[in-house]
Amino acid sequence: KEKIVSPMSFEIDDSAPKKKQDTLQDELSTNAPIPIQVKRAMFFTCLGGVLFGYHTGIITIALPNLSDDLDLSNEQQESVVSFLYIGAIVGSACGGYFVDWAGRKKSIVITDLIFVAGGGLFSM
Repeated sequence: KEKIVSPMSFEIDDSAPKKKQDTLQDELSTNAPIPIQVKRAMFFTCLGGVLFGYHTGIITIALPNLSDDLDLSNEQQESVVSFLYIGAIVGSACGGYFVDWAGRKKSIVITDLIFVAGGGLFSM
């Protein structure tokens, strides 16, 4: 009986020496406890995503008041919402350069201060 071999099939040679990447994958796949620094980084990363989603959703509540107070047309309302995304794009594009220049910890503190100052300013 002839064995049919697909061009996409391959055999894994377990006797080959492991590459550095394979060793790293083995280390990451263990059930070792997650360091507290990694947990903190995960928490603040998730918090940033939640806050961005919150602010994206809050614009739907604020937009009718803005359009009434400022007599905005439909096109102007669309522009207001678009500026939120344009700001996110510019922030993402410049963020890496800013972190390289100021350092990771300083950049986090500076962006947090801007965020708190903006929240305080708009709450007045």
